[in-house]
Amino acid sequence: ILSEDDYLGFMMNAVEEINSQDLYPSPLRGSLPESRLLLIGYNLRDWDFRALFRFLLRIRKTAIVRPSIAIQLKPSLGKKDYETRSLKYLERYFEDHKFKVKWTNNENFIFELWDTWNKYRQGQL
Repeated sequence: ILSEDDYLGFMMNAVEEINSQDLYPSPLRGSLPESRLLLIGYNLRDWDFRALFRFLLRIRKTAIVRPSIAIQLKPSLGKKDYETRSLKYLERYFEDHKFKVKWTNNENFIFELWDTWNKYRQGQL
């Protein structure tokens, strides 16, 4: 019996077997490990997000990692108690990997980012 983590680990190891220099463009090789990242609009249950996040963790493992942000919609899990515990677990999981989770939709985040940028440009921050 394999967990999803085991399966993702297997997939990432298989990909590493291939010449890693060809996996992604050279400008990203230097910047992805150490840059701040902003992940917007991924579904936590989506395999695309899981594979991407696992890939990022792997290439950022040895670097001095700057805090990054993941913008996520709150998953609706039915029971309120279960949902609260799940969100706290996810926040801790992301924090352990230097990601801060902001539970909001993409549109609200973009407006908030724009307002903050304008305040910064006007010297209000």
